[in-house]
Amino acid sequence: MGKDEYLENFLAEAATIFRDGEKSESGFRSSLARYLGLGITQGLSQGELIDYLGVSTPSVLDVAGYSDSEQEAAMTILGVLSDVEIQQHVSKNA
Repeated sequence: MGKDEYLENFLAEAATIFRDGEKSESGFRSSLARYLGLGITQGLSQGELIDYLGVSTPSVLDVAGYSDSEQEAAMTILGVLSDVEIQQHVSKNA
């Protein structure tokens, strides 16, 4: 599988994580931790993951169908997500 195809598959899976997650604070936390954990185990940097999540066009959150206010809420929670929450999902995906 080429790098572009690998990235497309990762981004599609990431959008599914957010599409299937609850749109509440606890749901955002869980989806964000799953997304970051998956990305880290796949060798993506934190900067790349943040870019794909909410900066790129279309972003993972755009593809998942998040409204502007939902995207803002998710990105705010991203800033306070603990390493412990992320590490729990890294351990599950390792």
